[in-house]
Amino acid sequence: MNNRLLSLLGASGATDVGGSALYANYLPRLNAAGAVSMSFVAPSAITTAKLADSLVTTRKLANSAVTTVKIGDSKITTRKLANSNVTTVKLNDSAVTTRKLANSNVTTVKINDSAITTRKLADSNVTTAKLADSAVTAKKISISTITGNRLANSTLTGNKLLDSTVTTKKLVDSAVTAKKIANTSITQNKLAGFIVENEIITALATQVTAITTLTPSPASSLKLWFNTDRWRYPADYTVTGSTITLLKASQTSADYIIVDYRY
Repeated sequence: MNNRLLSLLGASGATDVGGSALYANYLPRLNAAGAVSMSFVAPSAITTAKLADSLVTTRKLANSAVTTVKIGDSKITTRKLANSNVTTVKLNDSAVTTRKLANSNVTTVKINDSAITTRKLADSNVTTAKLADSAVTAKKISISTITGNRLANSTLTGNKLLDSTVTTKKLVDSAVTAKKIANTSITQNKLAGFIVENEIITALATQVTAITTLTPSPASSLKLWFNTDRWRYPADYTVTGSTITLLKASQTSADYIIVDYRY
């Protein structure tokens, strides 16, 4: 052992360390294995340069000795993390992006109420099975959206029609049958053309013609009673415009003619 080591160990008065002349205060500084006891190492004497590479093993680290400032940026990789150890409080706000989510891992319980807005829905993804019964109200249906091919057969019942909704254009030809017409619904002004009833024609002198107030249309619609006798058309009379030609008898001032006709 040389004088430099003795000096580090605090030995004094030694001039020869090559033989048996070791001072009494040197020996207590060595342990049983002949190594320097840690109690004699000066504070902060073991610097980084004194440590050989790979010398600090897990057993050399005291519990909780590796603090945040001891860890370099980006040094903790996935392999360094134990399963289930990244908890909610470890995540920064907005840290979980779409790419971080595994397929099918966002379950119903993970979604807040009202979190799924219209913009979150892909086109055509709200299918019939996703709609609750009675969920589609009138306000949810755009104007002119329900076309004929959207209605199931026999779905359009009477209470679905607004008053005055069925116009003439909505009726197919011959759709209004006798059963569809309420009793006493057909009034005179509903008939094509109008009807004159019980028009009385008198004569000042004997005549073989009589003139109606309006022009019958068609001519065959005119029905004629001579006094109380019903005459037949065209055997007993003819009609041209508004003129009736009497074929069966002449009319005198004592006779009266009653006619009904359409015009």
